[in-house]
Amino acid sequence: MSEPFTLKDGRTLLRVRVTPRASREGMGGLFTDAQGKTWLNIRLTAPPHDGEANEALLAYLAKKLRVPSREIELQAGAGARFKTLLIARDVTESVRAVSK
Repeated sequence: MSEPFTLKDGRTLLRVRVTPRASREGMGGLFTDAQGKTWLNIRLTAPPHDGEANEALLAYLAKKLRVPSREIELQAGAGARFKTLLIARDVTESVRAVSK
């Protein structure tokens, strides 16, 4: 199975699949789509309107990956379940640890 991230120039592109309005927050392992891309499953209690789930996602990942939230940027998928995030440092080991 492939990884849900790509490392480039010391920065990490992370693919996540978000489930908003979950009963509790957490990571649910990995998801592979029909094209073979792997995504990190994340459950959030925030609703998917007015950017609340996106804000909650950035805060949640900053805490889990132990990076400042200002170093995480939403690159694609602001209104979608599948999102790509750019993290300003190499967090590949942290992602591997939390996705198990």
